[in-house]
Amino acid sequence: MIESLLIWGIALVMLALLLIVAEVFIPSGGMISLVAAAVAIAGIICLFRVDWRWGLAGSGTLLVLGPAAFFFALQLMPSTKMGRRILFGESEVEKPVLPPDTHTEFDALVGMEGVVLTDLRPVGVIRVKDQRLDALAEVSYVKAGQAVKIVSVEGTTIKVRPV
Repeated sequence: MIESLLIWGIALVMLALLLIVAEVFIPSGGMISLVAAAVAIAGIICLFRVDWRWGLAGSGTLLVLGPAAFFFALQLMPSTKMGRRILFGESEVEKPVLPPDTHTEFDALVGMEGVVLTDLRPVGVIRVKDQRLDALAEVSYVKAGQAVKIVSVEGTTIKVRPV
């Protein structure tokens, strides 16, 4: 009986330490911390039932290693994917950002004229030099077959105006 309480007490203290580390990495709103505290108390009770020296050793271990494990986990957090997302707001898929002076292949189209292939309501398809392109009309509606002029390009969005 005493050996099983000793094993349970040590296992519960170790589980409490693992839960403290898990609290840093898993956003739970403090629920894991509450479970860790309950597990730690149960482990210390088991150890005190074995012997008062085991109880003090378990309490001292938790008082020293608990905060140490927490701060160690905080040091590791920025190097994990989830930690970067929580701390720095990074998304899982990083979007490439073009510098302001970088031009896309569509920038050369500004000023060219084309023909509307599908009605622009305000988005549709135009043809410029045998190339089909998605375009956005500055006005709300442009009929198919009408001539348009490319007035600007913002990223990959081509804005056109009827001629």
